[in-house]
Amino acid sequence: MTFVAWKFVKSEDYIIYRMQVNWESGESTKKKIMELMKGWILSGEGIGKKSCLIFNKKFDNIQQWRKWVKSFPHKVEVKR
Repeated sequence: MTFVAWKFVKSEDYIIYRMQVNWESGESTKKKIMELMKGWILSGEGIGKKSCLIFNKKFDNIQQWRKWVKSFPHKVEVKR
């Protein structure tokens, strides 16, 4: 499973990040990911040999985002 995130929208009041989760196909893995990403909004899905889900989440500031990344139980690759 891989987790890749990038800044999607930035305003004076908030930042929205997108997170793409890739994994080898399997419905049980999808359920685990959905549980892991609670609080995020599902905004896209791709299915094939490898599957992916794309989520959005709004943060008040960059510090809140960094705190979330540090608390996440998997490595997140953050694109600039």
